[in-house]
Amino acid sequence: MHAGDSRVYAFRGAEVLHRTKDHSYVQHLVDQGKITEAQANDHPQSNLLLGCLGTADEPPVEIHHIESLEVGDSLVCCSDGLWHYLSNKEMGTIINALPPREACEMLVNKARQRAQGGGDNLSLALVRVEALKQ
Repeated sequence: MHAGDSRVYAFRGAEVLHRTKDHSYVQHLVDQGKITEAQANDHPQSNLLLGCLGTADEPPVEIHHIESLEVGDSLVCCSDGLWHYLSNKEMGTIINALPPREACEMLVNKARQRAQGGGDNLSLALVRVEALKQ
């Protein structure tokens, strides 16, 4: 579950198994077919949210279920301060190539670099499925 400008990604290797949608006005436009994903990245109203925590109204609640995870799979929850600046492929490649802490550091650094001192707040949580040690 998530709300607002966050998304949850499930990666198997560098490939996205699943990606949720954020609760922004621009995502709503994409869902209605009024703009494309590419147009959404540069939309002037990308910061408008239709639902988030901390408002008088309850945020939209969507529950997503991933049937199974395998050793090496990763789950990422992040805000638009990260996903706005990196493609799914870039995120997956970095997450797959590095240990979780190093991957997080690289993702944050790339997003900050691309935001050029601007950008939005950035939050990130990464969990990787590891084999049980015997």
